[in-house]
Amino acid sequence: MKRQWETEELVKHWTLDIEDHALLGNKTGATRLGFVALLKFFRQEGRFPQHKNEIPGIVLTFLATQVQVPSEAYLQYAWQGCTIEYHRAQIREALGFRESSVTDGEQMQEFREPLRAASPPIQAMPVPIYKQPAPQPAISKLKPYCINT
Repeated sequence: MKRQWETEELVKHWTLDIEDHALLGNKTGATRLGFVALLKFFRQEGRFPQHKNEIPGIVLTFLATQVQVPSEAYLQYAWQGCTIEYHRAQIREALGFRESSVTDGEQMQEFREPLRAASPPIQAMPVPIYKQPAPQPAISKLKPYCINT
């Protein structure tokens, strides 16, 4: 995620719409700001942030203004535990996503197998052997002469 945002970009990508406000429900304080940060980050990046500091401060300030919560409250949002897991589940459901499963992995394997079989085998490329560099004349190793004036 980029760290610097122009005002026009913030407005375009980080402004809350009616659906976002509806998802906020009755959340308050750090929970409200944390939820909206997860929601808008997911919409922007297609994934959840891996750590608290991945969301730029300017973005948090912009979001905090919209949800009327001090931006400092974000520091109290718990990045482990039931709350953030529940928030992620709410966001996935609202946006039509779900967590991947073992079955999904197996289906991906089945999908890739015919592609692997159809592609030509990868052949190892010979590694060129380069000649050793020519030895440098001894004079190039002399310390440069300095003239004190």
